[in-house]
Parts: sequence; C-alpha cells; structure tokens
Amino acid sequence: MCIGDALVTAAREVTLADIEHFAAFTGDTFYAHMDDAAAKANPFFDGRVAHGYLIVSFAAGLFVDPAPGPVLANYGVDALRFLTPVYPGDTLRVRLICKEINPRANA
Repeated sequence: MCIGDALVTAAREVTLADIEHFAAFTGDTFYAHMDDAAAKANPFFDGRVAHGYLIVSFAAGLFVDPAPGPVLANYGVDALRFLTPVYPGDTLRVRLICKEINPRANA
C-alpha cells in the first residue's frame, strides 16, 4: 500500500431491524430512532434515522478482515461528525485512503 491508495468496501444496507436491535442493545431509544412520526416532525429528518454510532460500527465491520494476520489497529477517530442522516434502506460503503505510513521494526 502506498500513500494515496484507496480501498472501497462491499456494500451493506441499513435496515429498520438493525436500528431497533441497536436501540435495544445500547438503550439509546431517542425518538428519532424509534418513532417515525416524531422524527418526521423534526425539520432535520424525513423519518426514523439510524444511530450515528451504529453507522460507525457498521463501517468498522465493512473493512475489518477476520482472518488471522497483521492487525489494522484503530486508535481513534479524529473529527468524527454525523453530517447526513442515514435511513432504513440506505446503503453504506466505506472508502479508506492511506494518508501516512509508519514503518516499524519487527511489525
């Protein structure tokens, strides 16, 4: 891999069941995730939306390789923002761009 190289993942559709499961699992039952009419009454949403952290979790799952071998370590996310609502039926892909390479001895 070289600086500037990009990797685009396979697609994943976000479902209403995904949103409901995440709400039940985390306890985040904010109305915009659970109540379509209330979400539509908010000028920011056209209906129920996915949790931002659900989308971040799906993104991680799209680019993680489950096979044993070198580890792509995640030590944080800088300037994470949720700019656009994600609705049930939307499809996600992740595009990763290599911005820096830090060679390490014995890695």
